[in-house]
Amino acid sequence: MAAQAGITRRRFLEALRGDSARATQSALLERCVAPNADTVFGREHGFSSVRDIDDFRAAVPIRHYEDLAPWIGRAADGEKGVLTTESPVRFWKTTGTTSLPKRIPVTPASAARMMESFLTLQGTQLAYHPEINERADTVLVTHISPKAIKEYLGPGRIPYCSTTEVPVEVRPGHEPFLAPWMLPLQNVVEDDAERLYFLLCFASLHDLRAICCLHPSRFQTVAAALDRSWPRLVRELADGTLLGEPARAPRPDRAAELEAIATRSGTLRPRDVWPNLRFLSSWSGSYISRYARAMEDGYCSEFLAMPSISSECFATMTIDDDRIAQPLNVRGAVFEFIPSDQEVGAGTPTLQFHELRVGDSYEIVLTTLAGLYRYAMCDIFRVTGFVDQVPRLEYVGRRSVSDLTGEKLAEEQVVDVVKAAFSAHAIAADAFTVCGIQSDDTGARPRYVMVLETSIDWPRARWDEIAIALDAQFKVINSRYELKRNFHDLDPANGQYIGYLDWVTDAGWQRYQGMLLSFQRRSTNGITANVNYTLSECRGLISQGGGPLNVGTGYMLPVSLINPPANADELFDADEGRCANSPTHIFNVTASVETPRFENTTARVLASGWRLSGIFRAQSGTALNITTGQDRALTGMQDQRPSQVLDDAYGDKSLNGWFNPAAFAQPALGTHGNAKRNDYEGPGRRVVDLSLVRSFPFGTQRIEARVEAFNAFNWFRWGNPVTNFSSATFGRILSADDPRILQFAMKYSF
Repeated sequence: MAAQAGITRRRFLEALRGDSARATQSALLERCVAPNADTVFGREHGFSSVRDIDDFRAAVPIRHYEDLAPWIGRAADGEKGVLTTESPVRFWKTTGTTSLPKRIPVTPASAARMMESFLTLQGTQLAYHPEINERADTVLVTHISPKAIKEYLGPGRIPYCSTTEVPVEVRPGHEPFLAPWMLPLQNVVEDDAERLYFLLCFASLHDLRAICCLHPSRFQTVAAALDRSWPRLVRELADGTLLGEPARAPRPDRAAELEAIATRSGTLRPRDVWPNLRFLSSWSGSYISRYARAMEDGYCSEFLAMPSISSECFATMTIDDDRIAQPLNVRGAVFEFIPSDQEVGAGTPTLQFHELRVGDSYEIVLTTLAGLYRYAMCDIFRVTGFVDQVPRLEYVGRRSVSDLTGEKLAEEQVVDVVKAAFSAHAIAADAFTVCGIQSDDTGARPRYVMVLETSIDWPRARWDEIAIALDAQFKVINSRYELKRNFHDLDPANGQYIGYLDWVTDAGWQRYQGMLLSFQRRSTNGITANVNYTLSECRGLISQGGGPLNVGTGYMLPVSLINPPANADELFDADEGRCANSPTHIFNVTASVETPRFENTTARVLASGWRLSGIFRAQSGTALNITTGQDRALTGMQDQRPSQVLDDAYGDKSLNGWFNPAAFAQPALGTHGNAKRNDYEGPGRRVVDLSLVRSFPFGTQRIEARVEAFNAFNWFRWGNPVTNFSSATFGRILSADDPRILQFAMKYSF
């Protein structure tokens, strides 16, 4: 792979020299047009008569996505030969300027060209940092978050997903080249913040040399996630878990190392976890200076720019360590340019790359092998210089689109959402504006602020509710905004800005009722037995267990204890449930048998003094609390519960189906589910432990031999099922208690 990356990079550098770039663009135009002359689009636009860029400009008008959407829609519906002779193999889901996301076609030819661009980028990274090729676990790419595909288009079921969420497919023999966390990441909960934590927790045992992301604001997010979750990360390292599930060998040594650093400094930085980091990589531009100090303080000082990448193509290509601009990717697509101060229309004149001027800004119009012909991207670039005849381009932003962290929030989306919210809440506003704010403070997150003119005099809490509702609706219509908010790249609404504020109260209660039946047989003829049975019920409210408080894990429904509402007791009682570690039935039998002292010398030596003891314990399952795995109530509280929608919550009570996932549903945003706390039960348990002991006296000295068997009959004892409803393994039992363990001991007393 490294050798191929080096070859591909050299091919790209050769294309930048002399007239090679113009020849490359001409050849690429011919490849886009000639094979597709007999497609629906090609016949309608006279592709058979196109010989050069001038013919192409005359035949095909400039279009935005909405103008190309009818042809794309026909291809997505399964019609053959609409835009290209090759049928699309995938459609990328990405943000449009309206409420509907785009569907960007991908053909085998365009996918191969995209892979060539990836290899060229990798070739540059290896040229500057060959150490990343030492192992498969040296680079953490935080913007790749593979998930199972959920949407398909047309009768052919063409996959439809985001570029950053495409599932990982490993070709046989290529497993060693894949980072070890990529395949497990596909089975992690949908919550993006949890997926980021999973990546950091998994990678904390690996010696990273580089961290890559798209927008540099993600570096702030990663640092904040470590600062916020390091106690949880340390605990999971020590326990050998990931997201609470057994996943690897416990590493108490690594946990102690990181805990000592965090305790000493008050936080845990990426450079503390990965001290051998060599470089960071992300989109660049003049705004990279806003993040430079935070990147150097928290990570390392070296930076290698990421190309300007979109779902359509790589617009630029990284060839060196210039932090601001990189050359046009002349092998990626056919590029035309329109000065940014001109309106973009169907017949707007365009320039070719060698006609651009240093210091001027341009909007890109591109043509791709996937059938996007003279497609106006709305992306604006500034020319900072040239590599031979090829311009170095600095990404400036989007036309009529706010792009603080890569969310691409369009003006039309803002207008639609805000007006709908005003109508729903009966708000009379003469004017409003939504401002994107990039603070000069390197520790501050980018955020949006809305200013409006209105005569309504509402309390702050009511406006906070509307801010949260606006935020939720932006997530619905703009998938990239949702991703950036879920990762906390964008600051939350002000109403959610304050963290957990917990009040310690004695309002809780627990009630235990039980019956104990016991039978004892004292030693008679060397036999002792004790049998007891407990039938009990324990119910109450949440208990913190008397230890350090775990903030944010208290009562689900917030109650002010300074000025409690009339229904405060009712709100508390919403968390009533079974006690966590109090099974209903417990049955114990303990017995021991000791051989007598025989008169016969041989029998006494061989058989006297043996003591066989055993314990049999059986109990019903412990109470389980099923959780959403997400902040559905928008309160920040952990352990929220889903809604039970079927009468029977259980499946067939097998290893793969203890709970029935169809019996539950996530509650609507801003609401709580109806499932009761600890209202479910795991599998029962039983075990037999045996010991055989014999003492051998020698005058005043003694040797004791002992054989012990824990789980003597090697019963397969199931653990509890996964109770996180967002987990792909919800309801399955993935753990078990210990198998048979044999222990031998000798004790010499003198």
